[in-house]
Amino acid sequence: MPTVSSVAARIEREGEEVELLRTLDGGAVVTARVRAFVRGFKPEELGGGIVQGDRAMHIAPGGLAAAGFPDAPRKPDQVTVAGRAATVQSCETRRLRGVPCVHIVQVRGL
Repeated sequence: MPTVSSVAARIEREGEEVELLRTLDGGAVVTARVRAFVRGFKPEELGGGIVQGDRAMHIAPGGLAAAGFPDAPRKPDQVTVAGRAATVQSCETRRLRGVPCVHIVQVRGL
């Protein structure tokens, strides 16, 4: 059975670097560089707001906190992957035994 730390370690070891950007009320900008798995959605996952070309990013919550990002990604945060920009559409936080384990972030525009 996976643990929160084993999921975070795998993302750190096998993920790629992405940059998140959030513009706060008043115009201040917060950015964070973290590691994430980035993958396309399978055809059977399309629908319900997920369209062809959207991507799923798996990010460890602890990585975001360590990078100083205020909380889970949300619409309309921006993300850059391999020099290409996208916009966060949604975020689902999965938990193990009640502890946040991974943010699964839907992005559009890569």
